[in-house]
Amino acid sequence: MIKPLFMWAGGKTKLIKKYEPIFEKIEYSTYVEPFFGGGAVFCWKHADADNLIINDLNRELMGVYRAIRDDHESFIKSIQDELSVYFEQKDRKQYYYNLRKSYWQDPNPGTLFVLMKLGFNGLWLTCKASNGLYGTSAGLLNHENIDKMVDFDNIREWSVVLGNTRIESKSYQDLTIQPDGALIYLDPPYRGSSAMYGTTFGDNEQKELTEWANDMASSGATVLLANRCTNDTFFETLLPNATFNYFDVTYTAGRRKVTKDGYMAVKAREFLAKL
Repeated sequence: MIKPLFMWAGGKTKLIKKYEPIFEKIEYSTYVEPFFGGGAVFCWKHADADNLIINDLNRELMGVYRAIRDDHESFIKSIQDELSVYFEQKDRKQYYYNLRKSYWQDPNPGTLFVLMKLGFNGLWLTCKASNGLYGTSAGLLNHENIDKMVDFDNIREWSVVLGNTRIESKSYQDLTIQPDGALIYLDPPYRGSSAMYGTTFGDNEQKELTEWANDMASSGATVLLANRCTNDTFFETLLPNATFNYFDVTYTAGRRKVTKDGYMAVKAREFLAKL
């Protein structure tokens, strides 16, 4: 089974076991994930569908998946070449920021992949200097060797799966989906999240998404919507026909609490609503 290619703040790897009883009761021929991110659920469920559609409004991110699909060996070589330079550096932090600056001048999927492997805690952040491109700060940069850092066989396995996958970079509302027999898994930016993905996703956008989810369900799709509980009935009111499943979680990346001393893990509650 393929594994996520990189750490992604808000990724669902740790929730897979809790999701399993819900997913296993659903029959579907098409799997659709309109907010793709790191693709943890896709890694788990892709083999159960005949048709696969992945999408994210973030064109930079989806460019990585397209590069792997279209020419994975060239993609791997570009990573190996860049990381061979990285492991020779005495000042890895300076290397990272020089590489990030060069990426802003010449964006390409291989460099972005390296930056994401080296960036802080799986966060996707932008900054003024990046002009909307990936701008996350450096992580610990304490990698021992390239093989522990990147699983190249996993990239090759992804290329096979992506070869049978439709990859889009548009609004979920613009996706062409045949609802009958489709499972649509929605993992949007969480309500009230401080994480930045280069786009805003406030309450109005959450409401529009629930309206779209209701429409898809009415048209014959099975829709699963993930989000976090916010001590009100915001989603329950918008999704009156949904079944809500709740899970206790601990945020250790991306949605951690900011304190005067830095960051700390926080306990929270999430849900998976089934329509």
